[in-house]
Amino acid sequence: DENEEYGPQWEWRFGSSAGDAHRYRFSLLRTLQMRMRFLWTNDVAEMINPPMSNYVGMCLGKTVENSPDAWTYLRETPTTSYHSPAEVFRNFERWLMQRDLPGGITVATQRTFREFNSGGSQSIGPDQWYDDVARRTDVSTGNPYIYFDLDDRFHVSGTVQIKVEILDDNQASWHLDYTNTNYDVVSTEIFTNQGDGGIKTVTFEIYHPSFLNGLDNGMDFRIACDGPDDVTVRWVRLVRIDTP
Repeated sequence: DENEEYGPQWEWRFGSSAGDAHRYRFSLLRTLQMRMRFLWTNDVAEMINPPMSNYVGMCLGKTVENSPDAWTYLRETPTTSYHSPAEVFRNFERWLMQRDLPGGITVATQRTFREFNSGGSQSIGPDQWYDDVARRTDVSTGNPYIYFDLDDRFHVSGTVQIKVEILDDNQASWHLDYTNTNYDVVSTEIFTNQGDGGIKTVTFEIYHPSFLNGLDNGMDFRIACDGPDDVTVRWVRLVRIDTP
């Protein structure tokens, strides 16, 4: 595939180049989510986000056996295909899946509008030209969790890191729950938001976890919100530290 149409000369197709960073990030994530091995690009595109470009370059062509990480981006987009009405597509998932389950029914949030349609021949209206680029818990309705399931083929041993990218827009406190090799449910330390509106990555280092579907509904770990506000989550990555 190719991913190179950025800059003022492409505003006729995608709208203002102010949206290039948004398009570039999600185009790259989609590339990895589709397990691509090769991508045609150029220096104009790569310089929009050099760290992201470098990260994708290291991950292209990796398999479930040798990928450095597994991840899911919690996004939602209304779109169309060529022969179907509008649908909502959720999440970019690369060996890590998020699922809504009892106690963990999430809410799409952080709506970002764009100037172009994502549909096919059956166009959706401009009022639906947006991406929700995060999901949040819903503590007030009894849903304090966000559940994740790691592909059983993605083996880990020893130490792993779980990196949670959040929108720090309130005073929520939250932590992770997972099972250890004794199948006990273990909780990490609690992280408390600062409410400054920043996008932050919170890293939890976990020793000897057992991701063998030990939580409710066969899930492997969950984000648990302790309140009083909801935690808004964008990108969750599980990173291998020790080679399995």
